Amino acid sequence: MPARVAALMLLGFVVTACASVGNKDYWWKTGMTKDEVARDDNQCRQMSGVPSRTPSAGADEKAYNVCMEASGYEKVPKDFVPPK
Repeated sequence: MPARVAALMLLGFVVTACASVGNKDYWWKTGMTKDEVARDDNQCRQMSGVPSRTPSAGADEKAYNVCMEASGYEKVPKDFVPPK
């Protein structure tokens, strides 16, 4: 019985991890084009030392987030629909 519980817990973890991969947040700012967002994203990545499009954690990621927020962006869920 304990092995069955452990297997179910592992399965739940795997399903949750897979679901979270496809539901990442993104940065959004009113009136910005994709090119403008990409430019600001690249600038913040260079300033914070976070590699381009590579997930990272720790101080570098925090510095990146602070940079994007200071630039007027907010993190929104993947399914966010901007107001018109």
